[in-house]
Amino acid sequence: MYSNRQHRKEGFTLVEILLALCILVIGLVGVLAIFPVGINSSRSAVEQNRAALLAESVKDSLVHGFRTTPPLNTKVSFSPGGNSNKVTFSLPASGTVVDLPQDLDAQLPTQNRPVFLADFDPQYSFRVQIEKDNSSSLVDNLYQVHVHVYRNYVPQDWNRNLDQDANHTGERGSGRVPVRLISSYKTLVTSK
Repeated sequence: MYSNRQHRKEGFTLVEILLALCILVIGLVGVLAIFPVGINSSRSAVEQNRAALLAESVKDSLVHGFRTTPPLNTKVSFSPGGNSNKVTFSLPASGTVVDLPQDLDAQLPTQNRPVFLADFDPQYSFRVQIEKDNSSSLVDNLYQVHVHVYRNYVPQDWNRNLDQDANHTGERGSGRVPVRLISSYKTLVTSK
């Protein structure tokens, strides 16, 4: 009897290698697709953290201004953004809103500036709105403070209406940088 045995050399065929490479590439692409999502999440967390720190600093400065104001005085001074330049504003009457820095044109070196620039990072800016709160019948001197924190707001954008167009795109250099309202923070403050 004649035995026809094929002798096969040990190893992988070209088809097996290509199939293994395809599986490896698909796995690597899946893993690499996660990196941009992680980077964007990290960037957003840093922005939110800086915005919260800035809003907390502004709130603390306003609280200090409210607490150091003499009783029955309607003028409050505070240092926006931690800088040493103090600004003074009148407390709003019921039904009106003080919009800072818009309502401080006479005190600021640049007229009609809609935002304060943060000292720690020029890419961050903020504005403050203060309104008399009438929700409590027990406390007469309660004010609601609303801090809006923006990113990439440059002087060329100062003529924009922030209430209507908070997420517009403004010019900076040769590229277009989006101006974003990162966050808004509200708190209640009492005066003396």
